[in-house]
Amino acid sequence: MLIDGEEMIYLLDTGSIIKRDTSEPMNEKVVRGSHEGFVEDLGTNVHLLRRRISSRQLAIHYHKFGTDTNTSVMVRSPL
Repeated sequence: MLIDGEEMIYLLDTGSIIKRDTSEPMNEKVVRGSHEGFVEDLGTNVHLLRRRISSRQLAIHYHKFGTDTNTSVMVRSPL
């Protein structure tokens, strides 16, 4: 990014994350039931679960693992 009157040039990372659609998996065709499949994005998967299971008893806890990647993991708490 160049700003008029500035001597500095700013480099910005404007990349975006490509997400896979939650459409029906090609290798798991069903006649009845959901035609959606889980994807790599944890937030999308939680949304799919909460839309199907509308219970206040569904409690999900997030944990971070790893020192370099801080991978998010979701655990359902026991009822």
